[in-house]
Amino acid sequence: MFWFSRLAAVLMFMGGATIGVLAESSYLEKSDQAFIPRTCRYDLTVFVDKNGVERTYSFKGLKKGSEENLLLTRSPKSSYGIAHLRRGGSIWTYYPTIGQSYRVSYQALFLNSVLNYGDILSTQLDRDYDIQKMEINRSSTIGVVVLTLVPRPQTQGYAKIVLRIDEKTFLPISRDYYAFSGMVIKKMVFTIDRTRESPIYIQEFEEPLKQTKTTVKYSNIQSSEVDSSVFNPSSIPYLR
Repeated sequence: MFWFSRLAAVLMFMGGATIGVLAESSYLEKSDQAFIPRTCRYDLTVFVDKNGVERTYSFKGLKKGSEENLLLTRSPKSSYGIAHLRRGGSIWTYYPTIGQSYRVSYQALFLNSVLNYGDILSTQLDRDYDIQKMEINRSSTIGVVVLTLVPRPQTQGYAKIVLRIDEKTFLPISRDYYAFSGMVIKKMVFTIDRTRESPIYIQEFEEPLKQTKTTVKYSNIQSSEVDSSVFNPSSIPYLR
């Protein structure tokens, strides 16, 4: 009877731990889906503030699952047709003026802004990161879930991301990005513009040390099927 009780206690403990891990994972997965659906079309606008001069870039986005994401440049006119593609662990940029695609690294700067290619093309954090720690803070007017994320083995990313999520809506509130030195190298604050028919999701990125900012706006987000064939470097020249 003693050994049966011990075994039952161990199984209950193991079961509780498993449920806890699943609960943590579901917070991150639900947050990713609340922000950008798993498969969708969307419009993306990036405002780059460099030395007091702001430049605006607009894109048409296509996303399928956690592995494929494509941005087709719409403006400025000088950049029209340039495409940025993530497929699995690889990222390409296509230049229509020379008809060639080149692989770029996750950490390469995107449009000479605060962002890197990983920031803009890896919208599903649960694909690249594991949860190291989870806390729930209910002391404010809203419940805040705080997830500490670390990169999965053999994936590119930051040394650590501290992600804060609205416990009710699962939408992000903010992120802190850490270098391997332990220093915060980038911050992001998330807001929503509800003045239009469909909400616009706004990410404001800042590099504290450089005092530079980049604003990203996601609009016209529509869940819809996307043909996998478009997420191929050889297909990009034929996309409009």
